[in-house]
Amino acid sequence: MNTPKFCIALTLACTAILTGAPAHGFAPNQSASETAPPDDLDPLTSEEKVEAERLVRADPRAAKLLGERATLASIEFLAIKNRTVRHADLLFAVPEMAFGARAIVQLGASPSIVEFTRIDARSVPMTQADVEEAWNVARADKAYMRGLGRSPERLTPEALRIYTEDRSDPCYHGRCFYLILRDGDYYVSNASVIVDLATKRVLLDRSAK
Repeated sequence: MNTPKFCIALTLACTAILTGAPAHGFAPNQSASETAPPDDLDPLTSEEKVEAERLVRADPRAAKLLGERATLASIEFLAIKNRTVRHADLLFAVPEMAFGARAIVQLGASPSIVEFTRIDARSVPMTQADVEEAWNVARADKAYMRGLGRSPERLTPEALRIYTEDRSDPCYHGRCFYLILRDGDYYVSNASVIVDLATKRVLLDRSAK
């Protein structure tokens, strides 16, 4: 009796599945992307990001400037001309200070900090940690909370970064955020507030208007 060809193919496929035979030469639970190292211009891998941040925070000079509460604002791949070794560009925010820090880290077999510099706070992008810290400052302001008139546990803060050209304005040297509050799907009117994380102060309270 002639066995149809498609039955033979199906039998072979089922046998491979039942015996756990690896496909394409890879072990079970292992993909090609997990085994191959990144190309020269690929984005940073999760492992590279972790290693770069760990290296900076472990450096005594960097740790002294950053302190314990510095947050990683961004980390990106940095392509350096005529260099084959991969590099990472890290920006740190220091909430209590009017400055941040930038670190360039060489990755690979001999990881090291190539450059570490203090930068203006305006050069550091906003992070979720900044938003949460600004909301904590606003919640600690009794006058603002009285005007808000609702439970803060129901509210979700959103924020915009504020800059100014006026040297007499606290936000010129500070790190200011314009907080907007949302209650479920709706924004809360007359609840916006400006918070300076450098001084931990509420600068403008609009809830009373």
